[in-house]
Amino acid sequence: MIRARAALGRRLAEARKAAGYTQESLAPLTHYVRSTIANVERGRQSIGRDFWIRCDEILRTDGELTRGYDVIRMLSLKSPVTAPPPSRAADICLPTRRQPPPSETSLSLLDPASAGECFGSQTLANGLWAPAGRFFPGLAIPAHVHNATSDGDQVLATVPAGYHDAPLLRGPHRGLVIGRTEADQGVRLFGLDARHARRRLAHAGPGARLPIPHAYQLDELVLALLWAMSNLDEALLADDALIERATSELGVYERMSRSAVSRDLAADMTDVGMMWLGSAFCARHIRRHADAFIDSPVYWTREQRGEEASTWLLFTHKQKYLQATEVDPGHPGPVRVFCIPRTAVDDSPRGERILLLLAVALIESHGIEVVITDEPEYAGTQGFVTDRDRHAVIATWVGAQGIWYVDVTDDRRTIRGYDDDAQHAAGRSIIAAAASPQRLRALADHLELDWKTLAQRCRDLADRGCAAVVQPRSRHLSTDGVDRACRYLATAAVATD
Repeated sequence: MIRARAALGRRLAEARKAAGYTQESLAPLTHYVRSTIANVERGRQSIGRDFWIRCDEILRTDGELTRGYDVIRMLSLKSPVTAPPPSRAADICLPTRRQPPPSETSLSLLDPASAGECFGSQTLANGLWAPAGRFFPGLAIPAHVHNATSDGDQVLATVPAGYHDAPLLRGPHRGLVIGRTEADQGVRLFGLDARHARRRLAHAGPGARLPIPHAYQLDELVLALLWAMSNLDEALLADDALIERATSELGVYERMSRSAVSRDLAADMTDVGMMWLGSAFCARHIRRHADAFIDSPVYWTREQRGEEASTWLLFTHKQKYLQATEVDPGHPGPVRVFCIPRTAVDDSPRGERILLLLAVALIESHGIEVVITDEPEYAGTQGFVTDRDRHAVIATWVGAQGIWYVDVTDDRRTIRGYDDDAQHAAGRSIIAAAASPQRLRALADHLELDWKTLAQRCRDLADRGCAAVVQPRSRHLSTDGVDRACRYLATAAVATD
């Protein structure tokens, strides 16, 4: 593995020189420092996939460097759930940008109506495939499919006698029970988390069927949530002890007003675990210094895609952070700025775009106005909070590849620079509108999502709560943010009719 990493580093150096870049000139374009580039080229430091994607784009190497990273990553992962997605016709795929086009007999995040005849009463031996993302590890979710009939606002799945004792329902890991219906409109699939299914069947009599609400249809919305929850859940469960240890070790950094925390703090942790630590660390840093703000603050955040934005929806500490940043009614509310270049939207499948819209809806539900600029020049701006020309708190973890940087400053030139960026973005927001519902509607249009259909599905899911289909196992995750975002988006849609 060390040799492979060194070989990839040498290839980076060759491509950099061929493109006419020095380590110093390449570093800021990748959001790193020169020493990091040097260490990567010598094979002394591993670095996340997003770095290699940027290098391929900058050096025009046609994805060669990213493919090299993927090979090394695949070889380093020993768990069977990280193997390439299975090719069986009966598999269900939850694809991200790197998922190959689904077969005509697959259920896809991009085309959830494409379930074929293969979905009879059966076990999906290889389960649902929730593929890897830029940070997500990728995993298989065991699933059973049973024929079902529609009954009012639910379907009734015909399950075998004693099914509540099936290994899938008794096991500690995530599993899904799927009801399959077929009518004039074609095949439809409805899912229920295995633990929830076991509770529903625990005291049922012989011949009882499993009721699954229509709200849990496996469409783009539910599959996107399942993709994010399962990937985050798997990694955080694996990292739980490391997170506990690293959190205690972060105490020394939290006593500093300025610090840069390296991935060396938890070298064996997954990318998701580092995301959680970085997010929590930066949130605590901001909250410790929030009392210095005189006016309502402006936040600059770095999420550009649904994978990153799903942390707003699912990380438990994010919900507490949003509640802490609310202001009393009648006072000017805070503003949160996103830079989402058009290339990020075009590179994201619909499921990720749905997650991004839900994350913005959640933030808006707390009285925080969201501003979005699509100007790529601002994509590298570090995360900050400023109260307009007085104070600034810097906190960057998204896109930092495991190096979190925090600071506090009252330097006038630095603060003025942040204030200029925020005012420029606000003046050219692609979702500019006086009211939150109109901003969300504009974002849905920008993301090319069907506003009315998605709002109806959010209403259905909010009425039931989504935990019964995307129930978390990790103590660091919750569905409260998703439920709140769905309720808010559904209500916002009524105001735009």
